[in-house]
Amino acid sequence: MNTLLKGRIGEVAVHLNLISNYDFNLYFPDVDDRGVDLLVETSPSDFIKVQIKTVSAPNKNSSIEISVKDLDKQGDSRYDVLALYVVSLDKIAYIPYDKGRHSYTLALSPAKNNQREGRTWFYEYLMFPLK
Repeated sequence: MNTLLKGRIGEVAVHLNLISNYDFNLYFPDVDDRGVDLLVETSPSDFIKVQIKTVSAPNKNSSIEISVKDLDKQGDSRYDVLALYVVSLDKIAYIPYDKGRHSYTLALSPAKNNQREGRTWFYEYLMFPLK
């Protein structure tokens, strides 16, 4: 599967999830070269900018690692929420942007050494965050 197709599958999955589970209006930019793939209207005066990333499967045994490079020159993100769609799980993590963060590691299961403390769990982010 090429990267354009994989990305489009993720976008459709996020759109379907938001339409099916929330009473939001969705707006799609004609050109998404600014790091925003979707605008989500959560109330008449509140919009959340979403960047959508898609991975086919976890890239580690017990976690997913993803880099984010969509920062402006001041180091601020152009988006508010990163929607991470994992094709093999058919699940989406909605991660609020953390200022200055360049990568995320989300645990799917305990590590081989059974470490649980200090891990960020993928399943903590299944609900779309409101401001």
